[in-house]
Amino acid sequence: MRHSNSGQQRPLDSYLERFPAIRSRSPEATAHKLFELHGARHFRLKGSASDFFAHINHKQFNDIALCYCAFGSAIEVDFPGTECARQKFCISGHASLRSGGTEVAFAVNESVSIPPHHPLRLRLSDGFQQIVLRIDEAPLARRLAALLGDEPAKPLQIVAKNDANQGHELLRRLVFLAARESDAFGEAPEFSPSFRELEQAIVIAFLFANYSDPAGDLATPPKESAPWQVRLVEDYIAANWDKPIDIATLVGITGTSARSIFQSFSRARNYSPMLFLKRTRLEQAKSRLQSGDAQTSVTGIAYACGFHNLGHFARDYRAAFGELPSETLRKARRI
Repeated sequence: MRHSNSGQQRPLDSYLERFPAIRSRSPEATAHKLFELHGARHFRLKGSASDFFAHINHKQFNDIALCYCAFGSAIEVDFPGTECARQKFCISGHASLRSGGTEVAFAVNESVSIPPHHPLRLRLSDGFQQIVLRIDEAPLARRLAALLGDEPAKPLQIVAKNDANQGHELLRRLVFLAARESDAFGEAPEFSPSFRELEQAIVIAFLFANYSDPAGDLATPPKESAPWQVRLVEDYIAANWDKPIDIATLVGITGTSARSIFQSFSRARNYSPMLFLKRTRLEQAKSRLQSGDAQTSVTGIAYACGFHNLGHFARDYRAAFGELPSETLRKARRI
């Protein structure tokens, strides 16, 4: 651990630093703030009072919220049930939670999901750090309907569990990417097209990792989309590349399911709609760089074309065109 300028301890690997919520060495003040933010109750200090600190960052985006938490001492805290599903990713320390009569333990590199409306009791060790993903029921139900192309046969069901399957590993990578990238998107990442698409990917990954599928909806192979539906998606992306591309919108214009669209793209084009979107945005960036003048900047064009991580933009641009965007711009200025 290290100390921040205010004298309060700050973990070395903290996330979402642009969005501070709690900085405190007082258990009482922390309990009060947790009650204000998340309705927490019955906060109990279980470890050393002299070692206690709370370092919490929180940001509500469009469809998801992310919260980074670190505590210096062991604590126990209760939270009421909410209308959002939650996924807790442990970074350091260990914890256990009780929710809906189920006791689940999790530790470093493990995660646990909590269904909506389930109150929970958390017991956290000293030095515990986590990232919490929150998703309201409405976005979950909307994405599930888009994946299926229709309402599911049974209502949305999520089970509290610690399950280290491949779906959870993908979800973890996406959540930590969003937590890291949020600072790169400025004060309002939720308005960036690429960040909104990252949110969408997180919601879908959460469903595949956690959705209890009693009717086998997601296990049923999707129907093949017609060639005209694939072309329609390409035409829509080409006309709207500068806006967030929502899977539900693609489902609406084609009249098929998201799984059908992705399967048909894979078979007919050997790439996904999202890769087609990235390539379209890269082509737009290249065109603007090639017509650039003394006032044109790589950063400005990257942002205008939906790329807010300049390192990733440069990497993807070079992979697509064999040179860095700065080289394209330099050639254009010489001409």
